[in-house]
Amino acid sequence: MKIIQSFSINRGYMDMNIYQFIELSTEEQVNTIWQGTFVGNRNYKGFNVVLYSIENFFVEVFYNQTENAISQIRPFKSMTRLMPYIETLDLTELLYNS
Repeated sequence: MKIIQSFSINRGYMDMNIYQFIELSTEEQVNTIWQGTFVGNRNYKGFNVVLYSIENFFVEVFYNQTENAISQIRPFKSMTRLMPYIETLDLTELLYNS
Protein backbone atom coordinates (compact mmCIF):
# COMPACT_ATOMS: atom_id res chain seq x y z
CA MET A 1 0.00 0.00 0.00
CA LYS A 2 1.59 3.28 -1.13
CA ILE A 3 0.86 6.48 0.74
CA ILE A 4 1.25 9.84 -0.99
CA GLN A 5 2.85 12.37 1.32
CA SER A 6 0.56 15.36 0.76
CA PHE A 7 -1.43 15.46 3.96
CA SER A 8 -3.32 18.24 5.67
CA ILE A 9 -3.01 18.68 9.44
CA ASN A 10 -6.22 18.48 11.41
CA ARG A 11 -5.73 19.03 15.15
CA GLY A 12 -9.05 17.31 15.89
CA TYR A 13 -7.32 13.95 15.51
CA MET A 14 -5.20 14.43 18.61
CA ASP A 15 -8.09 13.90 21.05
CA MET A 16 -8.57 10.21 20.41
CA ASN A 17 -7.95 6.82 21.91
CA ILE A 18 -6.35 3.78 20.29
CA TYR A 19 -9.71 2.30 19.27
CA GLN A 20 -10.72 5.46 17.44
CA PHE A 21 -7.33 5.50 15.72
CA ILE A 22 -7.81 1.93 14.49
CA GLU A 23 -11.15 2.89 12.93
CA LEU A 24 -9.58 5.67 10.83
CA SER A 25 -8.75 5.23 7.16
CA THR A 26 -5.07 4.74 6.34
CA GLU A 27 -4.75 8.34 5.16
CA GLU A 28 -6.35 9.63 8.38
CA GLN A 29 -4.03 7.42 10.44
CA VAL A 30 -1.01 8.87 8.62
CA ASN A 31 -2.28 12.43 9.18
CA THR A 32 -2.64 11.67 12.88
CA ILE A 33 0.80 10.06 13.12
CA TRP A 34 2.50 13.12 11.62
CA GLN A 35 0.94 15.19 14.41
CA GLY A 36 2.28 12.83 17.06
CA THR A 37 5.64 12.97 18.80
CA PHE A 38 8.59 11.14 17.29
CA VAL A 39 10.04 8.73 19.87
CA GLY A 40 12.63 6.67 18.01
CA ASN A 41 13.34 4.28 15.20
CA ARG A 42 14.88 0.89 14.58
CA ASN A 43 15.51 -1.56 11.77
CA TYR A 44 13.53 -4.79 11.71
CA LYS A 45 13.62 -7.43 8.95
CA GLY A 46 14.48 -4.90 6.25
CA PHE A 47 12.02 -2.26 7.43
CA ASN A 48 12.76 1.11 8.97
CA VAL A 49 10.32 1.14 11.90
CA VAL A 50 9.51 4.58 13.29
CA LEU A 51 7.83 4.99 16.67
CA TYR A 52 5.45 7.86 17.47
CA SER A 53 3.55 8.75 20.62
CA ILE A 54 -0.06 9.88 20.18
CA GLU A 55 -2.05 10.85 23.25
CA ASN A 56 -2.05 7.71 25.46
CA PHE A 57 -0.76 5.15 22.95
CA PHE A 58 2.12 4.51 20.55
CA VAL A 59 2.21 3.79 16.82
CA GLU A 60 4.87 1.94 14.86
CA VAL A 61 5.16 2.80 11.17
CA PHE A 62 6.89 0.13 9.09
CA TYR A 63 8.54 1.85 6.14
CA ASN A 64 9.78 -0.20 3.19
CA GLN A 65 12.75 1.74 1.83
CA THR A 66 12.99 -0.38 -1.33
CA GLU A 67 9.41 0.41 -2.33
CA ASN A 68 9.45 3.89 -0.76
CA ALA A 69 6.15 3.11 0.95
CA ILE A 70 4.54 2.53 4.31
CA SER A 71 3.91 -1.20 4.64
CA GLN A 72 2.22 -1.37 8.02
CA ILE A 73 0.89 0.85 10.80
CA ARG A 74 0.70 -0.79 14.24
CA PRO A 75 -0.81 1.05 17.22
CA PHE A 76 -0.21 -0.34 20.72
CA LYS A 77 -0.34 0.47 24.43
CA SER A 78 1.87 -2.30 25.82
CA MET A 79 5.05 -1.03 27.44
CA THR A 80 6.84 -4.29 26.56
CA ARG A 81 6.57 -3.34 22.86
CA LEU A 82 8.79 -0.33 23.66
CA MET A 83 11.76 -2.52 24.65
CA PRO A 84 13.37 -2.64 21.15
CA TYR A 85 13.62 1.16 21.24
CA ILE A 86 15.24 1.52 24.67
CA GLU A 87 18.78 0.99 23.37
CA THR A 88 18.31 3.53 20.56
CA LEU A 89 17.01 6.41 22.70
CA ASP A 90 19.35 9.33 23.32
CA LEU A 91 18.58 10.64 26.81
CA THR A 92 21.46 13.12 26.88
CA GLU A 93 19.21 16.12 26.29
CA LEU A 94 16.89 15.07 29.12
CA LEU A 95 19.80 14.51 31.53
CA TYR A 96 21.60 17.79 30.90
CA ASN A 97 18.62 20.11 30.38
CA SER A 98 16.72 19.31 33.56
